Amino acid sequence: NGLTRREVMALLLRHLITTVDEGRWNPKVSQLVLAVEPFLPRADRMAMAEAVRLANATITAIIDSPTAAAQVYALEKRLLYASQPKNVMFIDYGATYTWATIHRFEDNNDSPVVEELAIVTNTSLGGDLMDKQLAQLLMEQFSKQNKIEIPTEQRVVLRFIEEAKRAKEILSLNKDVDINMEDLVDEYGLHYHLTREEFESLISDCNQSLRNLFNDVLTQAGINETQLDSIELIGGVTRVPYVQTVLKEISGMEKLNRTMNSDEVDRNGVGVLIHHVVALGAGYRGAAFSAAFIVKKVALSSFSNADIFIIHNGNVIQLFNQTSQLNETAEYVFNATENTEITIVAETNLSTFVVPLPENLTEAVTVNLTFGFDNLTLPNVTSVYVNETSVPISQLKFTFPDWALTPEQFQNST
Repeated sequence: NGLTRREVMALLLRHLITTVDEGRWNPKVSQLVLAVEPFLPRADRMAMAEAVRLANATITAIIDSPTAAAQVYALEKRLLYASQPKNVMFIDYGATYTWATIHRFEDNNDSPVVEELAIVTNTSLGGDLMDKQLAQLLMEQFSKQNKIEIPTEQRVVLRFIEEAKRAKEILSLNKDVDINMEDLVDEYGLHYHLTREEFESLISDCNQSLRNLFNDVLTQAGINETQLDSIELIGGVTRVPYVQTVLKEISGMEKLNRTMNSDEVDRNGVGVLIHHVVALGAGYRGAAFSAAFIVKKVALSSFSNADIFIIHNGNVIQLFNQTSQLNETAEYVFNATENTEITIVAETNLSTFVVPLPENLTEAVTVNLTFGFDNLTLPNVTSVYVNETSVPISQLKFTFPDWALTPEQFQNST
């Protein structure tokens, strides 16, 4: 209906908030923490923050999903690392892609300290690919049984993909499943007995992909498999027995852990409904920012997962790289006579500003800027000094690119 993505998200958030506790909440008094995928562009994070404002709610933080998972582990599994530090691998095998991280957990005088050591993603490894491979097999069997061409109509193909998804989830619990699909094309249907062995043979190409993911994250963390203490599984696809078998084989571990309620399923044991651990981690993070809750503080050092630059006087200066920690800062110093527009850049331009300077400056005056990440994981200016004099951040006049909402667009969207 002509709505922008921000407006659609704002409407969804408003509706979601008003369903909490049988409608006793409203957006105006709600504070939200959004957990996002680790490499979500900064421009998208800014747009999400705008959507929360459009919903008339307050955004407290945006965190990456690995950080949310680590937050839950730090608070709920403290006995596992209380006596000595532990290296834990989290693997989220999702629908469209997979990420693996390694976090180091340590108890420092009864305070959890968590350091992210590595993160690797594979954007081609996901449950949707399994569904499409199985759907292709079913369509070939349909063509063979009925002696007609493999269907190409989108409506029919989607029915096969949905049936493949259902069969995959059933095979996570059972060794076989009967496929019964009626009236797919005219009066033609499909009746097929699928075994787990046949399904696993079909998806065997994920074996090497998982091996590469596992080895790459160990290499980035600078450890070997003997120094890895446990593997925590997140995401519905990790319920597939073949995935667990491959991970056990490449890690040498007898047991993989799913102890953090990583997802919820319907009463039949299939159909993943929610990434519970990620939602819970976001909740813990929000509670830590609020005076209304008493939550043990967790010292989390997470990757920025982004290359951050500034552009000044035609020069491109890198402030942070993808493995920079979110609690790091970077300084940039320049002569006051060179005070021109400074643009903060991630995947695209985020904002531009000029430092307000007093009149009649001498050439010896320098400007010292400190950059860091805010609670929305967005790069920003944290301090400004002209010589030894602090300049309030509020005096910086930021301008934003065309893709960000102007005050007039915001008002119209509201």
